[in-house]
Amino acid sequence: MAASNTSPGVFGAPWEGDNKIVIGIDIGTHNSGAAFVYLSKGAQPLIHRVASWPGQAAIDWQSKIPTIVLYDANMRPLSIGAEAVWPGVQEGAEGQRWSRAMNFKLQPPPESLKSHQSLWLDVGVNPSPQNGASLKQVYSDYLKYLLVHTEAAFRERVLDADRVWTSLVPTMELIITHPSGWGAHEQALLRLAAVEAGYGNTDQATANINFLSEAEAAVHFYMYHSGSSLKYNVQAGTSFLVCDIGISTTVINICTVESTRPMLKMKHHCSSACNQIQLKDGHIYLHAYADHSGIQTGSKAIDRELEQYLRRAFTDAGLPNDSTEEYTKNAVQDFEKTTKYRFSDTNVDYRINLGNARYLTDSTLRVRRGTMTLPGALVKSFFDPCIQEVLKGVDQQIQGIHAPFILLLGGLGDNPYLRQEFKKRYEPQGSSLPLPGDSTSKAYALGALLWSTITALPNLNTLNNQPQQTGNTTQFYDPCLSRSYGFETSIPYDYASHEGRYITTNPSGIKVVQGDLLEGFRESFRISVDLTPMTGALEPRIGLYGVINWHIGFDICLNYQVDGFHAEVQWQEQGEIQTSSITTRPQDV
Repeated sequence: MAASNTSPGVFGAPWEGDNKIVIGIDIGTHNSGAAFVYLSKGAQPLIHRVASWPGQAAIDWQSKIPTIVLYDANMRPLSIGAEAVWPGVQEGAEGQRWSRAMNFKLQPPPESLKSHQSLWLDVGVNPSPQNGASLKQVYSDYLKYLLVHTEAAFRERVLDADRVWTSLVPTMELIITHPSGWGAHEQALLRLAAVEAGYGNTDQATANINFLSEAEAAVHFYMYHSGSSLKYNVQAGTSFLVCDIGISTTVINICTVESTRPMLKMKHHCSSACNQIQLKDGHIYLHAYADHSGIQTGSKAIDRELEQYLRRAFTDAGLPNDSTEEYTKNAVQDFEKTTKYRFSDTNVDYRINLGNARYLTDSTLRVRRGTMTLPGALVKSFFDPCIQEVLKGVDQQIQGIHAPFILLLGGLGDNPYLRQEFKKRYEPQGSSLPLPGDSTSKAYALGALLWSTITALPNLNTLNNQPQQTGNTTQFYDPCLSRSYGFETSIPYDYASHEGRYITTNPSGIKVVQGDLLEGFRESFRISVDLTPMTGALEPRIGLYGVINWHIGFDICLNYQVDGFHAEVQWQEQGEIQTSSITTRPQDV
């Protein structure tokens, strides 16, 4: 699919707020992307994708870059992104004790965000766990690389860019997309890494570095990049199924619109992200309000089917082993760049280049001067195992839920044959597949900018992690965290009416059974409170059978800062509010 590196006219009105720069970043397991928007008062916002990266051509579908950091023996980053996978770099790495950090998105944050626990999920060269980089360091190095090249793209595309960038970079906003199952602990790690990478400072991080689930970013991308009138057909109760077919995994999310005014508010189905709080036995439990279903298949499975076919064909044709390896490798690489993304018709022949084989001609192999012809029906056989697994996963997720819109993303999300198969399966069930006007390979970064800009329009409050300013206090606003749960269970004992009075219980929210962790909740962190400072606030009360009990009332207050949740205990003593710090210990997530 042809794609543009800019997104003009999606807002329909000029920006009327203060001038600012907003950057959207999608750090994927295998590939990442970035985009930015310069919001200038009185001008139409224009979103730009960062399409030029060192080590690869600036063509449409390559606005994404590999999520890889190559380190030297002293843990200094040497090459990042496409440059880290150059053949020459790979050869040098083998002899220089260099290490490669990749797939680090799959690594959960350490229990302590200050931990220097080594990270080597897939070093690929020389494992050195005793000297490895921490997860925060890898994220920070990678984010710094994205910032450097986003700035370069900004200076190329914005008038008077030097002055604008210098004046606005201190207040620059950053939106990072992440899986629906990530919560406060993962966000805190990314915030710390972003600050170290140069995205603002610690004081500004809570306000200027924000997060959006990948599913919500996808919905915003489709709403404003779809040729249909999708954004005009969305109302409360509308459900979306978001299917992101990546390289090695497919992630499926279902989310439902809760309200459209004053802004789009969505609820995720299933469970995994932290949104609602349960306090029990001195532990904090956050309700998992969002989730995704993961399938261990992706576009790489199609490549493997082709690879197996080629090896068999070349071997049966009697080609030497070294030629078989070389031709197979070259053919798969060419297939990845061309046929895999435009395959659509089983009645059409497709061609792939075998590389350095211009003198090879073999009618049995359908090879002429180093180019192999593949019948469309054969190419279909490479796709079908992967697509059937994806459809099976979607069937499981969509049971009992009507999703009027199915949104396909990832590199394979643009493939015409995949869309045809989805349409055949789900259009009879009442679901439609909007066609985006831009490539979906890195739609999350664009969707994040759309969400940020739209929710920041004048006279609208912000969603999710944006704090609201009220006078001299900062109120943390979250559609779930702001709710209160519990019910009245007792009243102070009144000796004059000791026969008892009518007690009313007004349950609201989620009823908590002592000792049980309700479905959808997980322990996020534990708190330890020293109650000694509260002894002066103890009050005697006459309890059942005239027994004197000592009572003290206190509140646990959570404050979200750059490095995660901070807590304090508050109580009233002699008419004044007293506070004391609380120790919090995050749990593994």
